[in-house]
Amino acid sequence: MVPRHVKNPQLEDLGVNGKKLRIDRRRLGNQQLLVDSGSTDSLMLNGAHEKLVSKLDSILITATGDFKKDVVTFEDQIYYKRMRKPQGFTANIPSVNYYFKGGAHLDLPPQNVFEQKLKRDTEWFCFNIAPDQQVNLLGAYQQADFKFIFDIKKNKLQFGPENCAQNS
Repeated sequence: MVPRHVKNPQLEDLGVNGKKLRIDRRRLGNQQLLVDSGSTDSLMLNGAHEKLVSKLDSILITATGDFKKDVVTFEDQIYYKRMRKPQGFTANIPSVNYYFKGGAHLDLPPQNVFEQKLKRDTEWFCFNIAPDQQVNLLGAYQQADFKFIFDIKKNKLQFGPENCAQNS
């Protein structure tokens, strides 16, 4: 039985800064994206994750020169270290886009993709989408400040940005 807080739209592609990556459907696993408010982090099938990380690397490391990549292998966590003084979420930190069958897309701002960490005047951005061998999953961290509406009768998922702090 699938829990009520999980819905599964058909994932067709990923993008960075609004540009589709044109990922082969086999890399996406030809499967739906689990939307799970009970899971903290998101998961992405290995092949799609590699392509997404490669694009992020090309923007953060190659294009801007502002970041250095560090991988914590036992946790499958990728960190990007800013090589200058801490500046927070600046314009050169990319957004990530999920594209679904039927034309819908979810545009995640950098704050929903990376977790900022400060340590002794050094700024790190942890990429919060981990690789996985079996599933594509959108966790609660990526769902922050978005409203998701599940229509059980029509088996339909609707979503859009919402300022959750304003509603509390």
